[in-house]
Amino acid sequence: MEARQCKTTAKIREYAQHVSNSTDADSPGLGAWRTWKLDVAHALDPTCERATTLAALEGAETVIHLVPRPDD
Repeated sequence: MEARQCKTTAKIREYAQHVSNSTDADSPGLGAWRTWKLDVAHALDPTCERATTLAALEGAETVIHLVPRPDD
């Protein structure tokens, strides 16, 4: 799910940049629209939350359990 959200946010940011590049910079509302669109992308982006979670784990004892794969 995180990977899908990350792809979605990248597409939103790419789209916002494309519209900005394809539109006259003096177009009324462009700045507000672009800010809104990038705010939407930021709200959906799981990267910040994941980075915070990983930073909290730093220095903590982490135990990894390896589970053998069943034979095919």
